[in-house]
Amino acid sequence: WGWPATCSSISSPFGWRWGSLHDGTDIAGCGYGSNIFAAQAGTVIKSEYDGRYGVNGEYIVIDHHNGYYSQYNHMCPGCRAVHVGDYVEKGQPIGGMGMTGAATGVHLHFAIWRGYPYRGGVALNAMQFY
Repeated sequence: WGWPATCSSISSPFGWRWGSLHDGTDIAGCGYGSNIFAAQAGTVIKSEYDGRYGVNGEYIVIDHHNGYYSQYNHMCPGCRAVHVGDYVEKGQPIGGMGMTGAATGVHLHFAIWRGYPYRGGVALNAMQFY
């Protein structure tokens, strides 16, 4: 797995907080619009604004074709560089860091799932892959 950002400061880890599971790792300190990279090769299955709940903001989900999916939330408006159906390589820039959705500052909410996110998939602590 490749690191999905140009910085490495963890502002909020995976785990339980405020009575619910924080299903990803928040990475901050890179700056607004800084590159976000695909953690593994795969096919983009979501590249949109979360209009249903707005929590994820501008986000991308990649299917890695091995049972794992990666999710990248809170991108800046207009910063998603890939579209549904695009095949991406590990380390390829896919968007820019922002603070859309339920975000209080510029960061990337990075999540790895075993199975489809929020539809039967299980959120994993991404740090176990590094």
